[in-house]
Amino acid sequence: MGVVYQCKDEQLLRDVAIKMLLPELMSDKNNVEIFHQEARFAAKLEHPNIVTVYDIGVEERQKKLHHFVSMEYLPGGNLAHRMSTGALNVEHCLNWMKQLASGLSFAHKNGVIHQDIKADNIFITNEGDLKIGDFGLARLLVGRVPYNAASRGMGTPAYMSPELCRGEIQDHRSDIYSLGILFFEMCTGQLPFRAKGMIEMATKHSSAPIPSANRLNPDIPEPLDKMLRKMMAKTPEQRYQATAEIITLLDDLIFERRVARLGLVNGANAGTIQVVPGKVEDNLIKQQDLTQSSTINPTETDDKQSARLPSKQIPPRNIDTTGNVSKIYARDPMPKPSNHPQTAKTPAERQVSGGATLSNNVNVNANTTAVSARSDVLKQVSPDKGKSFVQTRNGLCWTFKTQGPIGWASAPLANKEESILFVTSSDGQLYAIEIKTGRSLWHTQTAAPLLSSAALMDNNVISANTQGIVQSQSISDGAVLWKYETKAAILATPVIGPDTIYVATKDGRVLAMDSQSGKVKWIHRAQEAIVCSPSMHADMVLVGTRGGSFLALSAFDGKIIWKFNARSPIVASPAASVDSVYFGTMSGGFYALDAQAGDLIWEYQTEKPIVAKAVIAFTSVIFASFDKWLYCCEKYDGSLKWKAAIRGKAMANLVVDRDNIFASTQEGFTQMFNTKSGTLLWQKDHNRSLESAPLVTDHYFFQGTVEGEVFAFERAKD
Repeated sequence: MGVVYQCKDEQLLRDVAIKMLLPELMSDKNNVEIFHQEARFAAKLEHPNIVTVYDIGVEERQKKLHHFVSMEYLPGGNLAHRMSTGALNVEHCLNWMKQLASGLSFAHKNGVIHQDIKADNIFITNEGDLKIGDFGLARLLVGRVPYNAASRGMGTPAYMSPELCRGEIQDHRSDIYSLGILFFEMCTGQLPFRAKGMIEMATKHSSAPIPSANRLNPDIPEPLDKMLRKMMAKTPEQRYQATAEIITLLDDLIFERRVARLGLVNGANAGTIQVVPGKVEDNLIKQQDLTQSSTINPTETDDKQSARLPSKQIPPRNIDTTGNVSKIYARDPMPKPSNHPQTAKTPAERQVSGGATLSNNVNVNANTTAVSARSDVLKQVSPDKGKSFVQTRNGLCWTFKTQGPIGWASAPLANKEESILFVTSSDGQLYAIEIKTGRSLWHTQTAAPLLSSAALMDNNVISANTQGIVQSQSISDGAVLWKYETKAAILATPVIGPDTIYVATKDGRVLAMDSQSGKVKWIHRAQEAIVCSPSMHADMVLVGTRGGSFLALSAFDGKIIWKFNARSPIVASPAASVDSVYFGTMSGGFYALDAQAGDLIWEYQTEKPIVAKAVIAFTSVIFASFDKWLYCCEKYDGSLKWKAAIRGKAMANLVVDRDNIFASTQEGFTQMFNTKSGTLLWQKDHNRSLESAPLVTDHYFFQGTVEGEVFAFERAKD
């Protein structure tokens, strides 16, 4: 259809993808009309699993009119490239299938049919989620069906519905057929039909028997195989009549696999157990009374508090299989072994040696590259050597000194133009620093320590201090635009939503404030201290408490959508993808929850507290524990992909940039690892204690220190 460019939107300062359509394709005025009509429909489809369309237009080049569509840029590639190595993991298939079915269902409900569902039109985000692209362009493909000899044979014809092959009118059920073909390919690594030409392919779509996916991949459960067959039925009437039916079936399959993985299936029925779709009610477990620290350091706990922490393990459930239907019940936590670090009698007994153990519910892949000794890893790359990320010779551009520590929840922040750096310090001041020179542009004294990062919204910078004062200032000169007193210490960075700022306080309140005026829209009282920054996820505000509760609140009115009881203090901010939420606890447990219902997906157990916010990199979630290890797990089943040693305790939030992840430690090291392999690529000893997350931009690397300094390094040009 044309060519796609990666471009920079100079007005909104964001990367975009520009699809320039072939001039000959648009030479027909009827096609131009169709293009504009369909593009308008596509632009209205705002859904997390649909590529966002920003704009359409036309440009004249060499006396030819080039019509184009501007859309969000997704650097993760497409599904066709991802499947070039073979079938996907079944767990991944189910979750990605649900994402695609959800996006397509939304389009169908809004009266839009895609008509060209195929792997090449499915794009992958940096978080490993899927988005359907090219809505509204399929009708321009009439009579222009290409042969893709470089990949899997036929391109678009491989996904064509029988009615399309016969030249009949299509409706949304034609999309369901193409989606079935795509699902089959995801599960098996190959298309259901192979042909030497378009005519033979059309014949097979119309009359060839539907193959069994289970025969090609025995890991595919029988219900999924049946679902695929029905999606690929020869007539629309034999298929599912709505994509919502497919979503319901996928929900059931995902639920069953989660139940089995969590060890809730008894041995006799392990292979065939039937379950009631719905929540695994982990929040039925009685909440433990936890003594909350009154000190300013949110991670500090004394020996008595540590000894009172409940068991790390999520209690197993009894399964009642009466009537061939299993019901799930919570039971009392299993007693902990006497040598458990939380139940040891003395501080010395509570000390745990390096390394970590997997929970009973997590299996390590055979190809997992676990590291047996930290020293072996650290010998690979000496400080400032190896594959460089920051210029090591004259790479330090400047150092800026504040009068107080830059601590745990604070990190440097840059504006979109990468011209101004904003730094909050425990000296109570917000600094605006010119990035090129390191000179102070302006600074404001807020009269109390600033322990959390600032936040940017439009041309305003938002800060919150330990006296509970939230204020908005002009980026250009620091002029205070509005101020609000919450009357409770704020240790967490404010979170920005559409026209709204969300602030969490140490006395357990979450406030939604109008970004223009500071007027409070609603207040939720969690009754438990909140010391970590909330996260936005769709129309929800996600927040963890020191009492161990994890809440999903409505962004509109603050009401609880769901609640999960982790039974251990939560001081690490959550990370979220389209369908999953991830966070760690002070008892060392790391949790993956279903974003919509709060169901437990999997748990991974480490030996020490998890304080830093995790990151999502493609299909992995990466987190750090005080046991001085960096863990990389599969998003959907928690299996360990790799494990890498880090030089100290990671209090600072982890940071991802392209295929690299950065970890800064209290012991003064910043290290860079490859997100796919865990290979240590670069490290630097700052000779300062680090609790602040680094900031990585297109041209610079910034690091704040507990001594109150900010270092600015220039990125290596290679």
